[in-house]
Amino acid sequence: MMTYDEPTYYEITAAHPDGRRYLVCYANGSPSGVRLRRCICERGRAIIDTLGLPEDAAFGKITVKPWPHTYIGDWRIGYTARTKRQIIMGNELRHPLVRVREN
Repeated sequence: MMTYDEPTYYEITAAHPDGRRYLVCYANGSPSGVRLRRCICERGRAIIDTLGLPEDAAFGKITVKPWPHTYIGDWRIGYTARTKRQIIMGNELRHPLVRVREN
């Protein structure tokens, strides 16, 4: 059960224009480019492998508006503006790309 004194975790996903979507992680604290970069660095190999991208695939520059995000190939990796609490309350927990760790 979540309580009011627990930190807020924001959802970071990998989303493809065709509708495929994977949960990458939940990041603790306000959405930021620094937290997104840390999430990607910790899970970069798993992201590339799961999305079926080539070994030499490179992440693009992180853009912070409207929410921090970047691209790798056709995939958008970024915050969704949804909190973990909203997802739990909506009974929408997604299967993670990799083991979900709260940063």
